[in-house]
Amino acid sequence: MQDSILRKSAITLGLGSIIMVIVFGILWFKDSKQIHTLILATGDKSGQYYAFGKALSKVVNNHNPQIKIKVLESQGSPANAELLDNNSAQLALVQSDTVVNPSTKAITFLFPELFHLIVKKNAGIKK
Repeated sequence: MQDSILRKSAITLGLGSIIMVIVFGILWFKDSKQIHTLILATGDKSGQYYAFGKALSKVVNNHNPQIKIKVLESQGSPANAELLDNNSAQLALVQSDTVVNPSTKAITFLFPELFHLIVKKNAGIKK
């Protein structure tokens, strides 16, 4: 009697395990074929941020065809931070002095930004 119960339990456990492996295999296969699209907020089409976004999109797609980055033209860093906040973009290029939501995380600093303040010689500014 106990052998019969143990046998039934083992069969049930074995069948359950096989079913779980099949289900997880199907889900893994489905996910491995899915293309993930991310929206990258950049800047004006005539600017460097947009050009960089297009180049980044091409490189990512060449190295991982399952990730497609859609480059979104925007009004610049403050607009990009807002697009992140309202979930209209998953990635954004922003200047380092842009105020962002505390839940926003920087992935990397791409390059240092140089700022030049210039004036005319006759402006009267000495230092």
